[in-house]
Amino acid sequence: MVRVAVVGGGFAGLIFAREMASTGLRVDLYEEHGRVGMPEHCTGIVSERTVNTIGREARETIIDSYDSLEIRFRGETLAVLDVGTVYRLDRVRLEELLLESLMSLGGRAQLGKRVHSVGIEGSVKAGGSEARYDAVILADGAHGELHRMLDLGYRGDYYYGLNILVPGKRESTILVDFILDRGLAFTWDVPTVGSVSVAGAMGTLAGVKRFFEVLKPRAFKVYGGRIPAGPPAERLRRGRVYVVGDAGGLVKPLSGGGLYPNAKAAKLAASLIKRGLDVGEALEKSLSIVSHELRAQHAVARLVYGTRVLETISRAVGGAPLRLRLDYDTHHQLVISTLSQVGALSSQRLAAAALRGGGLEAPLSLVKVLYHSSASAYKRLASGRLPGV
Repeated sequence: MVRVAVVGGGFAGLIFAREMASTGLRVDLYEEHGRVGMPEHCTGIVSERTVNTIGREARETIIDSYDSLEIRFRGETLAVLDVGTVYRLDRVRLEELLLESLMSLGGRAQLGKRVHSVGIEGSVKAGGSEARYDAVILADGAHGELHRMLDLGYRGDYYYGLNILVPGKRESTILVDFILDRGLAFTWDVPTVGSVSVAGAMGTLAGVKRFFEVLKPRAFKVYGGRIPAGPPAERLRRGRVYVVGDAGGLVKPLSGGGLYPNAKAAKLAASLIKRGLDVGEALEKSLSIVSHELRAQHAVARLVYGTRVLETISRAVGGAPLRLRLDYDTHHQLVISTLSQVGALSSQRLAAAALRGGGLEAPLSLVKVLYHSSASAYKRLASGRLPGV
């Protein structure tokens, strides 16, 4: 029987472990903590697509639902987005249920067992013993040393994400405010049950600390952690070892969310195994597909965080917020929709803002975004002179 080890019992490790076990493979999960789901660090907002991809465990852990997303730039509303329905999940319970599902499928969980080393030939050393596997899935997180020891996984920059539970109002709209100043990328306010809101911020460590100091008098719970800024690692495989989750930079670059890309990659790998691919081929192919998608989204993140695009959109909107539909899982479509909504001249100004404000990487990011847009939009932006901003 084909044997697979999964090192790390966070969401990425658990979803890959469950999906591998669902194909009939023998799966061993190693987790250094005595329980899964802790420490908390994620807001847990996902699309209906992601809920369906994860399955029963996600549906049974839905806490709240929302139908719109209000996008602001330094307090001014730029757009109100129809996102269909998105959900907030109980992340701790979600991971507990995924563990239960893994074990019901015949998987084994070794909780409280720290892995000391992993070999590219498939060896795993933990607790004074060594075992060999046909594939090892490393999900040791943003702070993990195991993937670094193998010269694998994410090596880029990090943001810090912070969630703060504060008194709030019950609403159905999530607020996201792009700050792009003083170490803050953006902040959010997610209303939830019991007149409580999850206020949060993503940015540098100093930036999120300043944000916390403002809300500290009202805070009654705080959690968070490091978030890869992206794009995904160039190298996610070495020998029989595959890196997933934060360890591989498999997060949405604009928001830092990791549930969608890892659920998609795990589900895809399982479907390929069921079609006859061996576990190594399936993992490599699924990770390649999802990484490519995340790289396209990273181009959008570079435009938003590294240029003057939002300032230009703000001027083009002129106090009349755009109303757009957004696929919550594909952020690059938001920029494309905005380009088409603000009109040809403003679109040219957006391009000029990107080129002027984003340094050497901005032109490449703009090309990548345009690659995903319509031919007419491409021709409009790529032709002729760009006016001043």
